[in-house]
Order: sequence, then C-alpha cells, then structure tokens
Amino acid sequence: MTHDRHALAPLFAVRAAGVPFQVLERLGTPAVSAAARRLNAFGATLDEAAEAALATVAIELASDRKLRSKVSQKLSRRSVIVAELANAHPWLAAYAQAHAAREAALEDLEAMIDREYATALDALSREAGRVLPDFLLLESAPLLDEVRKWVTCREPANRSIDRQRHRTLAMYLQRVCAKNDSFSRFGPTMWGTIEPGEGIALHPRPGMARRVELETWVVARLVAIIEADPDVRAELAPRLHGHGQLEQDAFVRLDEQREHALSTGERALVAACDGVRPACELGDPTTLASLAERGVIVWRLERYARDTAPFASLLADIDGWRDPVRERWRTRLQPLVALVERFAADERVASRRAVLDELHANLQAIGVADRERTRTLYAATNPINENCTLHSTISLGAAACDRLLADVWPWLELWHDATAFAVSRVYQRVAELVAVAPRRAGKLPYSSLLHTARAAGFDLDRDGGLTDVARGAWDDVQRELSELLGRRPDAPVWQLTAEDCTFLRRRYELPPPGEIGRPSLDLLACATSAADAAAGRFDWLVGESHHGFPLYQHTMYWGCPDKTTLTNIIRAAAGDAPVASRDSGNDLPVHINYEAFLATGVATFVGAARTRASWKVVRPADAEVVVDEGGQDIRLRAPSGEDLGSLIRTAATVMGMHPFFPLVRAPHEPRLRLGAVTVQRRSWYVDSSELGAQRTGMTASFVSALERVRADRGIPRWVYVRPRPGVLNSTKTNRDKDNKPVCIDLESVISLYIFEHRLRKYEAMILTEMLPAPEQIFLDTGDGPVLFELRTNVVPRDATQR
Repeated sequence: MTHDRHALAPLFAVRAAGVPFQVLERLGTPAVSAAARRLNAFGATLDEAAEAALATVAIELASDRKLRSKVSQKLSRRSVIVAELANAHPWLAAYAQAHAAREAALEDLEAMIDREYATALDALSREAGRVLPDFLLLESAPLLDEVRKWVTCREPANRSIDRQRHRTLAMYLQRVCAKNDSFSRFGPTMWGTIEPGEGIALHPRPGMARRVELETWVVARLVAIIEADPDVRAELAPRLHGHGQLEQDAFVRLDEQREHALSTGERALVAACDGVRPACELGDPTTLASLAERGVIVWRLERYARDTAPFASLLADIDGWRDPVRERWRTRLQPLVALVERFAADERVASRRAVLDELHANLQAIGVADRERTRTLYAATNPINENCTLHSTISLGAAACDRLLADVWPWLELWHDATAFAVSRVYQRVAELVAVAPRRAGKLPYSSLLHTARAAGFDLDRDGGLTDVARGAWDDVQRELSELLGRRPDAPVWQLTAEDCTFLRRRYELPPPGEIGRPSLDLLACATSAADAAAGRFDWLVGESHHGFPLYQHTMYWGCPDKTTLTNIIRAAAGDAPVASRDSGNDLPVHINYEAFLATGVATFVGAARTRASWKVVRPADAEVVVDEGGQDIRLRAPSGEDLGSLIRTAATVMGMHPFFPLVRAPHEPRLRLGAVTVQRRSWYVDSSELGAQRTGMTASFVSALERVRADRGIPRWVYVRPRPGVLNSTKTNRDKDNKPVCIDLESVISLYIFEHRLRKYEAMILTEMLPAPEQIFLDTGDGPVLFELRTNVVPRDATQR
C-alpha cells in the first residue's frame, strides 16, 4: 500500500479563470475593516473601564442608593454618563473618556462605510463596464442593458433594488475572477502534459479556438415545433421501441409490463421499421400511427441520445427529406445557421448583441420562447453555447508529480474505500429490486428492472436513486471519519496519516470499487511567483475529487490536442472495464455532454433514445441484468454474452460523494494535510447569532461584530462561502445554484453586502479559506495572474508505461 500503485495521466486539462484576480481586489475597502478593529479596541477599553467602575460603585456611592442604581445600570449597559456626573465623580472619568472615544470611532466607521461604499461602487462600475459586457451576452443579456445604463449614468444608490443590482454585478465579477467555470472566454481550457522537470511552466501562444453551438434546449423545442407539422411525419423513419421485444404475435413493452397483440400485417410492418426507411416508403400510415400510439414503435422526429452538435444533426435530418417539406423547414431554419456563424466569427460585443437580438426574434417567430431562468445549477438558459480553448499550453514536471503522489496516496486510498463503501450500499438496494423484478425465460431484461424500480419509487431511469443511496453512505463516511479525527485537540492544521485514511477497510468488508476506484483530481498550486513555480517551489492543494470521466465532457474534449491519448486515459481510469451509457444523460446541455464516450467506442449505449450508426448499441429490452454476488455488482450483458458494464459502479454513484470533503466538524474544520499537500481547506461555521441582532443591510455593528469573530477564530480576509449541507435539499437532477461557493472579500463593503444577504437568507454559512491565497496566484496568461486548476486523472502506474 504505497504511492507506487498510482500515477497521474500524462495529459491533463487546465481550467483557468477568464479574468485576473486583481479585478476583485480593486473592490476592497480595507480601511473599513481597520476602522471596525479600532472600534472593537475602543470597545474593549470601554469594557475594562466599565468593569473597573462597577467594582467601586458600591463604595463610591454607598450613601446614595438611587444614584448608585442609576450609575450601575449605565455602566452595565455601556450607556453614556453625562459630563456633570463624570466631573463630580473623578472615578468615572476613565469610563466617560472611553465611552466618548468609542462613540467617536462608531461615528467614524458609519461615515466610512458610506464613503468607502461610494468609492467601491466607482471601482465596481469601472470593472463591470470593462469586463462583464460580453460575459453577460451569454449569461444574462437583459442585464447587459442595465449595466450599460448604470455605468454611463449612475444615480445615488439608496434603494434596495440598487443594492441588489450591485450584489448581482459583484457576484458576476467574482464568478469570472475566482471560479474555473468552463464558460466561453471567461472559463477557457488549456491542455498540459507531464514532462521531465521540477515545476509548472506556462508556454504562451497567442489566440484561442472557439466552438459555438445552439443549446440542447433550443433544438428540443425546434424539434417539437417541426414535428407538429403534419407533412413532416411521412419523412420520419419509424423504429422499434427500445424497451420492447417482438414476439410471434405480440409486442411486449417490458418497461410497462404490457403486451400488445399484433396482426400478421402489423408484425410485418413492425419488422420493416428499422429507423432508416422513412414512413413514406413503408406505406400504411394509419397502421403506423396506431403502432406508435400503442408504444410499439417510435415514429417521431428525435434528437440523438448524446449530441454535442444537436442543431447540425437536426439540419442533416431535414436535408434527407423530400420537398416541399424539406425546403419549407430549411428556409425557416437557414437564418439561424447564418446567425450562429456570425456570432462565432465576430467577437465584438455590439455585433454579438445584434446577432443575439436577431436570433431571439427568429426563434420567437418560429415559436421558440425564451427559456425561463431557474435556480437549477448548470441549466442553460441562453440559446448559444460557446466553448474556448487557449492555444497556450502548460508543462508539469514529473518530479513534482512524484512529490505529490508520495504524499497524497493515502487520500487516493480513502477515495478507493469510500467509493467501495458507497457501491456496497447501492448494490444492496438495487439487488432488492432485481430480486423481485419479473423474468422472461429465466432472464431479467434491463427494461423490466426499470419498471420494477419505477414502481418502487427508485429513480433508476435518471440515476437519481443511485446518487441518493450513495449520499447516505457518504454521510456515514463523513460522520465516522469526523468522529475518528475529532478526538484530536482543535488546531489550524491536522496532519493525516495513512491509518486515518484507511479506517474503512479496517471496519468493513469492502467490495472492489472497480470502474470508479480512481478519481479525477482538481489540483492547484500555491507559489509566490511564476519563477518559483517553474523551479518546483510550490505547494500542492487537492481542490475537488471527481469520478474519472470529466475530461470527456464536450467543453474539454473538443479542444483536446491528442484525443487518442485522452481516450486511453479514460479507459485506464475505468480499469479497462466496459462502460454502459444509458438514457440518464440524454438532456444534458452541450458543454457537459458526454457524446465522446460513444463516439470513441469507450461505452456501449443501452438506452431507448435515438442512436448513431457508428455507436456500439444494445437495446435495453435485449440487455440482461446479471448479479455478481461475490463482487457485489450488478452488470448488463449483451445477448452475445458480452459484458456491457456495471449498472451501479457509475458516475451517478460517485455524485453521491460530491463534494469529496470527508471532514465535517462544526464549528471549525482544521485544514487537512498529507505531508506537504493540503487535501481539505480550513473552514469555519458562522451563525448569524454570532454577529448579533442586526438590522437588514450593512451597518457598523455588523462589520465590527464580523471583525471580532474573525479575530477570535482566525478567519482570513479571503474566503469562499456556502450554505450548510442539507439546507438546499438538492438532488442529482436539481442542484440549487447557491450550492456553488461564492468568493468573498471580508474587507470589501460590496462583498460584505453579498455575505450579509446570504447569512440572513440561510442563517448560517460555512466560510472556507481561499487557497491559493491572492498572493499565491502566479499564472499570468497576459492581463495578470489568474486562478487555475489542473484537471487530472489518476491511473494505474503501469498504464503510463504502456
């Protein structure tokens, strides 16, 4: 059990922020925080003076009970004592002076908050006007008009709607400066390789490649509209429904457990429905319509199960139709083609805005309304998707990789055991469903299992059930590890040991994790300069850990310079085991679509959706569910006997362990380290009650209370904040946007407005230290240092030597 089992794959992606972090730093108002600390110091002096006076009041005012009571109350409440009383009793002078000093500091802080907020708004206006316009084109085009109006003619901000707008703009700025989202040029991808050497080095090359597509949701709505044209149906090629089996005189829909009797003529027609010949060649549209209505055949205009160019696929379908229906829809859609091409060719904001306006108008004329914005994370609302890959590359020294693995290998063992533990739980639940699912000729078709799962309220269709069970297992892992580590005294940093990370295998009999036993790691480097980083003088940080397949998402795969090597890496990450891809990912947005799995032949599609001729496909009604009791696995098998892959060792199971932060310990989570590698950042749980009873908005009392909490608990200036786990009740298919951490500068009044608003909304927040810290960001792609992460794959060491 050493690091010799593991290696980093030789090719990796680099996810970079699109805007230098210094843009956020320009919104800072450290003078406000300094003034709050001065106020707190005066407050402490006032407390000392009050306690000293309270200790002598009984003696000094022994003969005047009424005055003694009045003064005691004022001292206890830290109220002002009038000058006449203080002058008459010199022992109160120190208190009076301390109180006056504190009141003056409070007035200074209140005035400074207003003054510094106005100054920060100037910086926000300047940076938002410079940075955000083309970002907002893709994120929220209507807000672009508001930004331009506000930047050119900003009125005094004294209304809640203004504060909300400022928060929104600041939120967008932190997103493009402090996040590695894959989003146009604001989240570009680079690629890197492991080379001989010690450090990390950027090899700059000018320019970037762009790929623009109409989003999946737009094409889905276009499909629905076109399909409603009665002339279209004759051009569509019907096919046998994937969840059914054709027998001698009947068609059995296994996912519904229903049998449809077929006449001789119907059976012959069904047999001719191959998904290639259009209905106009098959004849008998009445019978075809009856068969489609009964669910025997699929006779619709369909999108492909996985498609990273869905609009191009739709156009290709239309080009295969006969006129006049082909000409009708080609004519209506051709303007959309031209608009997408114009958007891709012209990077100017004004030109792109005009294109988007035309695009919206054309879509609405066809009948495609704008998509309503929701709270769901990663739910695309803009009709256009743009991915960008920088031509620059990064090299990572092999010695730096060895240094990382020598320290971090116990973390990889923890991943191995945690996924195995989750698999064992998922296996138990799905095996219960398998046991009661109806067989046919002694075998269990996958379609029949789907019916049983649906009846039991277990979401196997979209994999939500797998994620939910795995989440319960992950909760237990977090609880047990937190109890194990919680015996230690609190400290800023806890050093983990291999024994800590392998506690699960000592407590449980674990099955092999199989295809999900090795993670994809998001690695960050902390260095004081690019020269130090290149020389290997940097510290490693494991940001997040994922299932082994993120590099196959379209946003990264399309720009990969060596797709053959990447495919070999994905195969190695899955242990060279077969992978079954099912219907659960059919509606993914373009940028996170996994079509590469099927296009490269790594996976076999076992689903009822439309497929391409080049894919490996097994119909779900033909796929047999097989139980491996010894390995605690449930797998799919082709009619030929070929193993198609696991039903439970999947990315959906791993999603139940996301994010992979195993230590959960309120009110403080120390930073976790293995050797010199940080594997979990330090966090603090902050409750609104710690900041006192505050009125809504930014106040001197809020800022001073926050500074007291920071001083007492060692909270740094820059943090990422998020609600406590469980507050948002998110599921695999509906994760609330507020799950994403927000970068907060605790010494920026504008940033504090965001924090105060969220703290009031959720009552408690988790604050996590920002690592790398601002002074440790060294990668300069041209305009200034940007945050970045290496998205790597952990593979068996022998895989890198093949």
